[in-house]
Amino acid sequence: MRFRLGMKAKQVIGVTLIVALAIAALTTIYLGLMVRVWLKETQAPGELVAWAAYQRAFTVAAADTTGDLAEALRNDSGLRSILEASLYSKSVTFAAITDTQGKVIAHNDPSLVGTTLDVRGPLADLIDAGPIQQLRAIYAPGGGTYDVSQSLLIAGGSAFGTIHVGVSTLLIRGQMDEALRELRWPIFGVLAGTVLVAMLLANVILRPISVISSGVARLGRGEFDAAVDLPDDAELRDVSESIRIIGARLAAGGTIGPPLALGGAEAGAARGGTTERDARRLVALSRLSAGIAHEIKNPLNAMSIHLELLRTQLGGSREATGHLAVITGQLRRLDDVVQTFLRFSRPEQLTLKPVSLLTLLNDIRRIAEAEGESAGVRVVLDCPADLPDVRADSSSLQNALLNLALNGCQAMPHGGVLRIAAARRAGDRVAVTVTDSGVGIPADQLDKIFNLYFTTKEGGSGIGLAMVYRTVQLHDGDISVESAPGRGTTFTVTLPAEPAQTAQ
Repeated sequence: MRFRLGMKAKQVIGVTLIVALAIAALTTIYLGLMVRVWLKETQAPGELVAWAAYQRAFTVAAADTTGDLAEALRNDSGLRSILEASLYSKSVTFAAITDTQGKVIAHNDPSLVGTTLDVRGPLADLIDAGPIQQLRAIYAPGGGTYDVSQSLLIAGGSAFGTIHVGVSTLLIRGQMDEALRELRWPIFGVLAGTVLVAMLLANVILRPISVISSGVARLGRGEFDAAVDLPDDAELRDVSESIRIIGARLAAGGTIGPPLALGGAEAGAARGGTTERDARRLVALSRLSAGIAHEIKNPLNAMSIHLELLRTQLGGSREATGHLAVITGQLRRLDDVVQTFLRFSRPEQLTLKPVSLLTLLNDIRRIAEAEGESAGVRVVLDCPADLPDVRADSSSLQNALLNLALNGCQAMPHGGVLRIAAARRAGDRVAVTVTDSGVGIPADQLDKIFNLYFTTKEGGSGIGLAMVYRTVQLHDGDISVESAPGRGTTFTVTLPAEPAQTAQ
């Protein structure tokens, strides 16, 4: 199963990722700057110890009269106190004085006197290194120890030795871990706020798309005067005007071509005039079709009469009688086709008036209950009492909806629930749905069920749903169907509400 993200989800994720990357970049820069600061703070105690040891060593050298400066430094209690006291600093690991060959003259650990000091890398080089090298040194296993050194000069400026102070980066690692812990919740808070703001922003930005989609859908339902309420932006204003122009052109009976300069009143007048012209054309076409069907029916009647006379004259010839029976059967079949065509082509005289759907559907419910009782079908009616009336021919509309209800009962030979519901819809419309829990209709047949003579029932005529479709169209309504094998079928009939009530 392929998972697809909607536009809103993509926008929220995109904004969140941008903010997350910005936070990650700023956090990295911040920690890089802080590491350099912490390294310099670590260097300071080492320099302080080295400078104190240098001052004491200089004093000892000035007072030495033995000529053995190394021995004087080693035995000086003040210098030894400075070296030993250096360990009280959290970052200092050792302090020592070496000669020019690197041998220890004095050390905070007396047992190392006389040994060669293992000099570590200078801390100054680590401070000048890049962030990656610094982080690698800080998070090395066991931590890293770096050297802060001070050259020890004697009279004349010649080098006598070096003062070394070792400092560890373990303290910096702890400081970084603590900083990350303190930043964790603010970062989560910022990300959560970003998601919330991104969702609100997506609703604001994507709302016009939803409005445009709704406007196009209403155009598809025939609501050509539907207004599209878009924000007053230059770009969106053009889209709103284009939809209005398309609706006006469709209402005028044209195609979607060059824009028409029609206002709301002009579009309404054009729509009314076109509807009247179309009605006259349909009446003329219906009369012509009925005349043609009548002219076909007259020869059929004549042929049927002469066939009966011929049968009488031929007497008992079995072979001739069989041929005559075939011809008679085909003539009757052709006559049925003509009769059906006449029913569809003959202009139906509708008496349109306000019709209460609650009353109409109650009558249909009683008939459907009687039809489905033997099969165990239960009929449920859901029609609010405050539903507006529809302008319709009561008898014609009742026959159409009853046809849908009876079809639903017949689709449940082993029982089920037939639900008849009515509800308001946008655009001053009322929808009636007839839902069964029956066998359903295959997907490849859904677009054919309103065709004349097409039927999915054994022994069906294929006329009922075609008549329903025609009746709904005559009432300026729409009909749609949703179905799946084994899950039942839902027919939805949408009709215009009574204008007097929708204006209240």
